[in-house]
Amino acid sequence: MPTCSEPMPSLRDLAAATSANVVYRGEAKSHAAKRVQAGKGIASIVENGMCVGCGLCESVAGRDSLQMTMGSNGFLRPVVAGHELAAKVEDEILTICPGLRQHKDGDEARADPVWGVRRGTYVSEVVDGRMSFEGASGGAITAITTRLIEADEVKSVLHVMADPERPMRSVACVSQSREDIRRAAGSRYGPVAPLTRLHEVLDRGEPFAFVGKPCDVAGVRNMAKRDARIDKLMRAAISFPCGGLPSHSASVRMAARYGFAEDDISLMRHRGHGCPGPTRIEASDGRAHEQDFDDTWFKEFGPDVQFRCKICPDSMGEQADIVCGDAWDVDGKRDNVNLMIARTKAGAKLIDSLAQAGVLKLKPLDDGALDRMQPHHRARKIAVAARLLGLLMAGQMIPSFRNMGLIRSAIHGWRDALANMLGARARAKAGGNRESAPRHIEQGSSTS
Repeated sequence: MPTCSEPMPSLRDLAAATSANVVYRGEAKSHAAKRVQAGKGIASIVENGMCVGCGLCESVAGRDSLQMTMGSNGFLRPVVAGHELAAKVEDEILTICPGLRQHKDGDEARADPVWGVRRGTYVSEVVDGRMSFEGASGGAITAITTRLIEADEVKSVLHVMADPERPMRSVACVSQSREDIRRAAGSRYGPVAPLTRLHEVLDRGEPFAFVGKPCDVAGVRNMAKRDARIDKLMRAAISFPCGGLPSHSASVRMAARYGFAEDDISLMRHRGHGCPGPTRIEASDGRAHEQDFDDTWFKEFGPDVQFRCKICPDSMGEQADIVCGDAWDVDGKRDNVNLMIARTKAGAKLIDSLAQAGVLKLKPLDDGALDRMQPHHRARKIAVAARLLGLLMAGQMIPSFRNMGLIRSAIHGWRDALANMLGARARAKAGGNRESAPRHIEQGSSTS
């Protein structure tokens, strides 16, 4: 069994650490400019494995100053363009970065420590059969966003889609019609930075909805504390259960195994056309390959997620208004059904209006349903505290988490706590949480 010579941190140490802004080598830093290694700023977020790749920093700084760039490891990372960022801009980014900070509002003591606040938990069925078939998890997010647009509740939806020019990759998009949303339907497994276009949507001054990973939603909530337009204009933040973000390299390797080069690919559908549906790759010369999605995730993508995902306390979208995901094997049925969770009063009201309008059929779930449907997300949540302790033992940076139920959920995983803690420590000691510093971009050049 691995041994350690460092003092063993306690849960009290973890509670104090995660309540600080960001902890590095065990020392809490109070000023935003000192929350990462001295003199390295945003680059230190990447180097310490804290970047989630959301793109919020690019939206804040502007693309002329900072760009999300595909790194050699296959993840999107922020790269300063030409010159150092203004201190005020960098300070704002370090304050709102969801990789560094996730502070959930509300009374954590009242929430389920594993699953968070739930104002309603349902199995839902989308009435529109085509929408249900094309969507990744029964089409629930497609149905919600389409209804918001067509009922004139929002003018646009900020979300992601396959890159029209390089379909293996994904890009942020702003949809304003049913057809826009339909073109973007389906999950995208790989790096994409939806928040690069957040300020563009805000500058329109029109109501909008947002769809993103739980960490993307956390970034929007962080930004809302500094930009009042978000709470004024955003009608719904919609998320989904997230197993972690795999690298672009994983998609390249998978495609190459079946004889496809990235430049040949005309379609990369990770799942959909059924639930979960197959992974399908098509080339411009007519060749195609399909494989079971379980093989895609468990053999190709799951082992390749970025480090920050391994210490994420929120794979279930606890800061969203609505969470939509897979209702795995409910009543022996997989196709055309969705797990749907109302997190907020606004989310519960929206779900009820969709049912009243005949867009969805709803069946309430009992309290134990999530444990049965999403056992892997339960296991991830209860392991996080031990993994953070392991990073502290190794003298590494950890994010600041508040009201996320870390300590209370850890009690459920005490049997595996030592293995998780020592595993995280060993991974950090071996540099498994570290990344190379992003390179600067010369002014006048562009990257992808």
